[in-house]
Amino acid sequence: MLIVARKLSLAAAMTVVAVVVAPGAFAATPAAAKKPVSHASLWEDPALNVICGVENPALSKTKVLCQGPGVPRPPHSSPSEGDPGVVLSASGSPQLVLISQDSYLQGAVARNLGAGRTWRSRGVTCTTTAHAVSCKNAQKHGFKLRNHHYQAF
Repeated sequence: MLIVARKLSLAAAMTVVAVVVAPGAFAATPAAAKKPVSHASLWEDPALNVICGVENPALSKTKVLCQGPGVPRPPHSSPSEGDPGVVLSASGSPQLVLISQDSYLQGAVARNLGAGRTWRSRGVTCTTTAHAVSCKNAQKHGFKLRNHHYQAF
């Protein structure tokens, strides 16, 4: 019985090790850089101070939300309410919004998406470089955050 328990403990330990190693989806290897990282609901590029992810379904089931240095406040918004962000869906142009702590999925933990990586969700594709984050939809509408500047296209 003790031998079976030890074998089970070893199998459990191997499973834990496999789970800890498996999330290498964010590793900066050349093969991984080409693969989209679409399973993360929230990601960040710490070097650029940008965070993006799916918007809370209570607000929208179709939009991706990003915030970072250089995103301007929406016109005519109160400077004492919310933080500036930008939303983009599978169609249409990006829109400036004010966000709160509840704007992203509750309990989501931001994963690191460093330079040279791609993320896809809700019809929006975001790519990162060493100096910028760009997000666009199939209609080629989107935005770029670069050197603390925001550019919609």
